[in-house]
Amino acid sequence: MPQPSDLAIARAATLRPIADVAAKLGLGTETIPLFSRRKAKILLDAVSQRPDRGRLVLVTGINLTPAGEG
Repeated sequence: MPQPSDLAIARAATLRPIADVAAKLGLGTETIPLFSRRKAKILLDAVSQRPDRGRLVLVTGINLTPAGEG
């Protein structure tokens, strides 16, 4: 059986509201500024207070378009 593409996996995923995900991790709404139902930032203070804090740092970026946007 061939491995499904990244796009197929992403389309098959069921998205959950970020507030539900944060609540499952024990993070209150005061520690995660919401940008939409599925997008938020986690304050560094919230992460540093957890005894099981992780070591993952995710950095994303975007290339500029020819019009200088991005």
